[in-house]
Amino acid sequence: MGARFETDAAKIKRLRIERTWTQEHLAEAADIGYRTVQRIEASGKAAMESIRALANAFGIDSCELLRPAAEAAKGTLPKSEAGAPHFLVRMNSGADLFAIVGGAHFSSAENEELKNEAEVELVGGFLQEMDDWGDMWSELEPGERVRQNFEFTRKLKGLEETGFVVFGTRERKAVKVADDVIPDSRIAIIRVLRSNSPAIVRLSPEGGPPDDSANASPG
Repeated sequence: MGARFETDAAKIKRLRIERTWTQEHLAEAADIGYRTVQRIEASGKAAMESIRALANAFGIDSCELLRPAAEAAKGTLPKSEAGAPHFLVRMNSGADLFAIVGGAHFSSAENEELKNEAEVELVGGFLQEMDDWGDMWSELEPGERVRQNFEFTRKLKGLEETGFVVFGTRERKAVKVADDVIPDSRIAIIRVLRSNSPAIVRLSPEGGPPDDSANASPG
């Protein structure tokens, strides 16, 4: 998944207006797409490459366009959440999946070794589509989110029918990208395992039925 960072959209717009630039002018000056400028000013989310391009066009450092950067500069860089989970939870629906993948800054997606071309197409196609929709999640209309939740519930069931199950979790931690430190980054961790994998364990909550989890550390 392409990393998406929280920018100061109001500042970007203000810097553009101060220069009497239209969005088209800014796109040309930064050598990025016009629609990319529109999306950034509307949602505040942008890839690091786009942030650097905008910063170059404005003649400032890229960290000045990042909303969390001011906190880091003040020495308030957050650490990973205390008590981060050591188990990945089984994804039973598209809603479960996109609660983890949707809007994440980074993702780590892995799968067990695949045995033939059919498995490569199935698992690879699932992970690629998940990555694509997760990358766009914050820009989707509510109706499209509902549709994709439904579609991925169907895809998860299709994987189960062929012997695969999907597990995931989400972490928040500081991440360094090139010379920029991004505090409180959302990281999606996804694993596709065979249903008979020894990594899958059954955890039994007190007073309830056991839940499938993967005993793979997300770290």
